[in-house]
Amino acid sequence: MDPYLEISVSLASKAVTFFIGTGFSKYITDGKAPSWIDLLVELTHRIDTRRKTILNKLFYTDESGNITPKIELSICAQVLELEYRKKDFDIRATVAKILRERINDATVNNKKVKLVRNFFKAHPHVNIVTTNYDSILSEYILKGRSKVFVDGSSIPKSNIWQNIFHIHGCITKPSSMVLTINDYFRFQHKDNYLSRKFYTLLQENTVVILPKSCKQGEALLQE
Repeated sequence: MDPYLEISVSLASKAVTFFIGTGFSKYITDGKAPSWIDLLVELTHRIDTRRKTILNKLFYTDESGNITPKIELSICAQVLELEYRKKDFDIRATVAKILRERINDATVNNKKVKLVRNFFKAHPHVNIVTTNYDSILSEYILKGRSKVFVDGSSIPKSNIWQNIFHIHGCITKPSSMVLTINDYFRFQHKDNYLSRKFYTLLQENTVVILPKSCKQGEALLQE
């Protein structure tokens, strides 16, 4: 079946879940939102302000200033968490601070917000699953029109508005963030409401992974 036709049929039957990652936040902010590696590098700069010893242990920097990781990113995050603890700093609170500095009224593209908002207004039964920590969806696109689910927070009881499932946590509850390799291990072996709900959505809905390509994403939302 043609994928657009399959999505259209699923929308009509109210059985669609959107899976949203970092590319979506970068699209809405015209690239201002950080990728995961951007976020970890910024976390490194804030704890390693003098000699860049931690930066050089975790990342390669080429002559053009491009940075690539020496080890898997969740392990980088684990090392950084230990460094933050040594200085009695909260790495997740710092993540929340960085994201609010990079994603705010000045960086969000209102035209793109309107495009996505109009789509969800037309399709209020679409569920949203996101691995993003930021709150673009609930604070800008679906402000006052969403139910946000974050591990460790109370479960909204109302049956109206759009469902947003932050399966890796959210800046509204920094302690919920799945950041390090230990966090990912616990996440994969944890049996809670979010994990069970996510499994149910995968089984019962057509899951649409929004593409990294902005043009492809816009085409989908305008269909």
